[in-house]
Amino acid sequence: MRIAATVLACLVLSACGPREPPPEPEDTVFGDQIKTLDKARGVQDDFDQRKRDLDERMKQAEDGG
Repeated sequence: MRIAATVLACLVLSACGPREPPPEPEDTVFGDQIKTLDKARGVQDDFDQRKRDLDERMKQAEDGG
């Protein structure tokens, strides 16, 4: 019985070989959605930078200069 359990354990462990790494998310069916989200983040970054620039200009105008 002990030998059978050992053999079974060896077989189970040997069946667990190295796995193939999963594909990159961009290479799956979600690739288009990921690209869209990345583009939206880029637009948000541009908007935030413009807002900071305008806020700085407003502050300079209010301070007289």
